[in-house]
Amino acid sequence: MNVRVQNRVSTRVLPFALSALAFSVQSYAQNALEEIVVTAEKREASLQETPLAVSAFSQDMLDQALIFNAMDMQFSVPNMLMSKGNFTGATISLRGIGQTAVGSSADAPVGIHMNGVYLNAPRIFETGFLDVERVEVLRGPQGTTYGRNTSGGVINMITAKPQMDSISGMAEGSFGSYSEMEGRAHINIPMGDKFAMRLGGYTFKRDGFVEDENLGKDVDDRDMYMGRISLRMTPTDAIDVNLM
Repeated sequence: MNVRVQNRVSTRVLPFALSALAFSVQSYAQNALEEIVVTAEKREASLQETPLAVSAFSQDMLDQALIFNAMDMQFSVPNMLMSKGNFTGATISLRGIGQTAVGSSADAPVGIHMNGVYLNAPRIFETGFLDVERVEVLRGPQGTTYGRNTSGGVINMITAKPQMDSISGMAEGSFGSYSEMEGRAHINIPMGDKFAMRLGGYTFKRDGFVEDENLGKDVDDRDMYMGRISLRMTPTDAIDVNLM
């Protein structure tokens, strides 16, 4: 009698155990991290296999985190602080290392790169992320790979490249208080199997928060435009030419 009860219980428990195992495997597959490919070491590699302190964001991740420019990124990157500096510059600090000197000849310790090209004294605090493939923030000294002015780290922006497979695009807009209006759009146009073009645009307008009573107008309003034309040509499998 004891043997029969034991067999009956085991046959009833087995389907529940198999169901729990299948549910756990399915949950693990759904929660698995998506592989992110970065070029922090000047070559493509998985983010998990890159031996550097890197924070990488794709365009979808930037949109989901409401990161529209570099000023918003500091809230999603560890040890990063950013503020508008004197005149038209910006002060970026990574791990406590930033620019404290005031002057046009002072070099910042955090390098700004776009598609691997160094930008000298960029006005990055006003620059929105328009149709980017990803944005990488490298924390810590990067002089071995990126050269001078990178003792604090590097911010590397990689723009989206034209694709030859199909026509695609996106357009969106928003509005808010202080007569704020913002819009951005891009379109990818293939021209055969070996040539493609990509167009992108961004606009932002807003009234100021502070009014100069002497001049009778706002002193901190915004009226910005951005545009980009990208061309790509692949005459052979070994040649990939990109112009921006």
